[in-house]
Order: sequence, then C-alpha cells, then structure tokens
Amino acid sequence: MISPEFLYNNIPEKQSKYFFSIIQKIGKEKNIEKGKTIVKLGSSPTFFFYIVEGAFKTSIIKNDKAYILGFTYDGDIDCCPS
Repeated sequence: MISPEFLYNNIPEKQSKYFFSIIQKIGKEKNIEKGKTIVKLGSSPTFFFYIVEGAFKTSIIKNDKAYILGFTYDGDIDCCPS
C-alpha cells in the first residue's frame, strides 16, 4: 500500500524509474478530458493515479457549493479518498 506520506519525488532516481516501469506494466494509461469526473462520492474505486502530464482537482459539492480539497500534478501519485 502507498500511504499518504509517500513522496514519490523523494525516492532515488534509479528506484523511481523501476517503480514507474512497474506501474507501466500493471496499469493502463488513460487520457481524461478536462472537467470530466473521475471518481464520484460514495463509489469504491480499486485504483490509484500516477499523473504523467497535467493535473486534476479533487473537490466536493456540499449545500450547492463546491469545495476544493486539493490538486494532483505531474509526477504525483494519488488515490481515491474514502
């Protein structure tokens, strides 16, 4: 499991290349169009994200108001909050 304290950018380059090669073997690259919802509240996804290029925003709508929880950028790994 990758914990929230895991900082991909802090691991040595040789290990990071190895880690990325594993992700490429077991994962599937997917292009997401801007503004598209990836995960909906209440769902139970079984995946994590490795952002190759671009960024995504995590937000929640409560009482008809959107609240931004955070952003994920190039080279970041993120998972689905529960």
